[in-house]
Amino acid sequence: MGEVLDRKHRFFAEKAPSGVYMHFFKSRVHLKLCGCEDPVIVDCRERTDDDPESRYWGWLPADDDEFCMIQPSLIQLDICFPDGVGGAERSGRGQSVNLIVIEVEETS
Repeated sequence: MGEVLDRKHRFFAEKAPSGVYMHFFKSRVHLKLCGCEDPVIVDCRERTDDDPESRYWGWLPADDDEFCMIQPSLIQLDICFPDGVGGAERSGRGQSVNLIVIEVEETS
């Protein structure tokens, strides 16, 4: 694992009955468009060598410092690109990042 930067981003997500998080967005409105009526709040950060394995992967664009296209598997992230994650990385468009997803309590 390369250098891990200390960055964490908050999203709204849908939590499936299986416990898997999906449809990560900055807005509750976007989740409603996906049919999610009861979103949860999650923090996403880059996985370190000290963390357990994680199923979640996101994209870090070369010109941004915020994760996007967060998916519950690497193959789901891979199909977001016509040339796959590897092709997008080789062309310098950004990098795939293994993420830790932590549900947080909503405070009023």
